Amino acid sequence: MINRLNKGCETMIDSLTREFRNRNYDEIEINSHNSFVFYQVKDEGVYIISLFAYANNTENSVADIIDVYNKIITQIKWNFIKEGYRNINVLHVIISDNISLAKEFIKDSDTYWIINESTDQLVIFENQKSEFLDVKENIEQVLDCRDSGYSSIYQDGRVSDGILNKLKKMLSNMSGMMITCCILFMNVVIFIIMDWSYDWSVYNSFVEQGGISYDTIIHNHQYYRFLTHMFLHADINHLFGNMLVLFFIGTQVEKRIGSFRYTILYFVGGIVAAVTSLGYNRLHDSSMLSIGASGAIFAIVGALVVIIIFNRNEFAQIGLQRLLFFVALTIFSGMNTQGIDNAAHVGGLLAGLVLGQVLYLGAKNKGKNNYS
Repeated sequence: MINRLNKGCETMIDSLTREFRNRNYDEIEINSHNSFVFYQVKDEGVYIISLFAYANNTENSVADIIDVYNKIITQIKWNFIKEGYRNINVLHVIISDNISLAKEFIKDSDTYWIINESTDQLVIFENQKSEFLDVKENIEQVLDCRDSGYSSIYQDGRVSDGILNKLKKMLSNMSGMMITCCILFMNVVIFIIMDWSYDWSVYNSFVEQGGISYDTIIHNHQYYRFLTHMFLHADINHLFGNMLVLFFIGTQVEKRIGSFRYTILYFVGGIVAAVTSLGYNRLHDSSMLSIGASGAIFAIVGALVVIIIFNRNEFAQIGLQRLLFFVALTIFSGMNTQGIDNAAHVGGLLAGLVLGQVLYLGAKNKGKNNYS
């Protein structure tokens, strides 16, 4: 038997309302059983959080419900404007078990999140801000508490709803970083095969057959090296540094442009970085054999710079100046360190700045088209 300890006793909007009241948000009375509005005044601006539970069994049409809802929010905005506030930010949290219908609430002016009531999942689309005060943490706290209300026993060989919901959430969270994790995993596995072999000829063979140089591409036409060099690393420090940056920056970029565009960004950026390296080494009559994922990773960094420029408020905790300082410091450090392929770093960064803008704007336009 599956015991439902919380969900059957309290609706989602009741749980959220209780959480926001406990967090000392100010509440605006609007006399509605399925809509609650909270706000905070911060940094000379007003941050409004509107919770709305959409019920499928209502007699009113979706258009009528949206119209009434928007009039209420518009009136609240005007009330704050009359009080002298100009910086007004609104987050709409639409609660429904029908994501398609919930999407119809979305407009360009504000931020919209959706809570899938049937799976207890928070859904934030790519073209929506993913941070709004501490609201995301507040909502996740409620969702986690509701999930813990399910017992984890089996019934007739089936896993309880609580475990299934947690598995769905885990897979949903992983979906936004799947390519980054796969690339990271492949790099680590290849390095283990290379470095942990008792025969040094294995390591040398990987480097000699997979690294990239002017002669191997131009004279020997071994174009596969444009890809293979990205998965080879000289030592554990080389691998660790690249993979650390890839994980923390790559996951941020992949979540915002999508896995397919992210794959294009990574590999095209890596190839452009390799071409830049080949050209630079040719001008300096160098036959250096280059390996490493840093060129592709700098393309990811370049894309993140673009994303931060378009979303400065969302990435205030990172800061564009900090990221640019990191890039400048890395390149400067490479200039003073023997064996660092700075040409690849610069080429990858420039590729990321250009590709990042194209791919990010493409992802945003796709998100908007999904709502029309």
